[in-house]
Amino acid sequence: MRRRSNGEGSIYHNKKRNMYELRITYTDPLGIKKRKAFYGKTIKEVKENCSKWKENNLNFDNIVYKNPLVKDWIVEWLETYVKNTVRPSTYEKYKCCLNPIKDFFGDKHLNNLDPTSLQHFFNRELKSGGKNKKGLSTLTIRNQRRYLSSCIDTAIKLELITKNPVKLTKPPKIKKKEIEPLTIEECKKIINLAYNNVQAMINQNKLGDMMSAEDLYIGVYIAIETGMRLGELMALRWNDVINDIMDNEYIIVQRSKSKIKEQDITRTKTGLGRKIQISNSLSVALKKHFKIQKAYIKEVNQLYNDQNYIIGGLFGNGYSHSHYSSRKFKKLLKQANIERRVRFHDLRHTHATLLLLAGVNPKIVQERLGHASIDMTLDTYSHLTLANQSVAVNVLDKFNI
Repeated sequence: MRRRSNGEGSIYHNKKRNMYELRITYTDPLGIKKRKAFYGKTIKEVKENCSKWKENNLNFDNIVYKNPLVKDWIVEWLETYVKNTVRPSTYEKYKCCLNPIKDFFGDKHLNNLDPTSLQHFFNRELKSGGKNKKGLSTLTIRNQRRYLSSCIDTAIKLELITKNPVKLTKPPKIKKKEIEPLTIEECKKIINLAYNNVQAMINQNKLGDMMSAEDLYIGVYIAIETGMRLGELMALRWNDVINDIMDNEYIIVQRSKSKIKEQDITRTKTGLGRKIQISNSLSVALKKHFKIQKAYIKEVNQLYNDQNYIIGGLFGNGYSHSHYSSRKFKKLLKQANIERRVRFHDLRHTHATLLLLAGVNPKIVQERLGHASIDMTLDTYSHLTLANQSVAVNVLDKFNI
């Protein structure tokens, strides 16, 4: 039997994929040995796929060829230089933004990218990109451009290419979407409806539906009163609710539930924890929720995997983001006859808006929201500055100068 040459790889039949698989070893520009897999329905096909990739990407010593294909370098950059440095949800965002670029320019070599072609691509994505072909937001286009530029900058540092054509393109002007928070009346309406739904299920003795309704009620209540992100809300545990020596009650926000199944619990978005003081009414609601949850756990017994979550779901594992916000919350909005588009995240905007309109110091609002800086808070809610100015004028009137 002929001995395989260095880096030639080995072929075997992958039963799970029902395809032939060929794995080879190669060296990246930093001198690190890596493995890559190729697949095909026949041995001939898998060999051809491998040969084509090696021809475009490797030299005779199985070292990554300078000036790789766009699609291969994007995959390499994401896996090697991004994946372990950002949150899982952020990594998915990078992938989603770069996938259209990878698909469109994939078979080009990096040094064949030119500013004009890239500018045309970004313009077209803005006008007719996305799954529904209705165009992507200006923020998404700016992210595509920023991520691709960073990707190419890394290639330049590794001396794979010499220039970054993205830097000669122009980003679209940001179009800020108007924030449409709930009114105080709408807040009261959905909280009361959610509470009544719980009582209705208790009266009908529907145990599972009662717990599901209770989880929605307390989640909406917490979101409106604290401005917490949905992921932070889903990751709350009972030991995150504390009292200080003055008997003030707080919620400690120190983790978030990721949208990515592979890594369930992560740090908060900014990587920092925060302490949010809560009202007496929310404190009472939480105590009632605790009693209802414990009674439910006692009834279902071993079916419940108790992880001490405040919103534990029917079996202790909580809810996915999409199920809680897109199904449960939207159903509540429909019941409240709120027909405009309202996301669960808009409860966060509602919390901030109500506080700022009441004249609360923006610094306090920033701390409750967990924004990295006061500038982010002021920029997001700049439309409320006139309302805050009226508060200042009222104070000046009282001075009677």
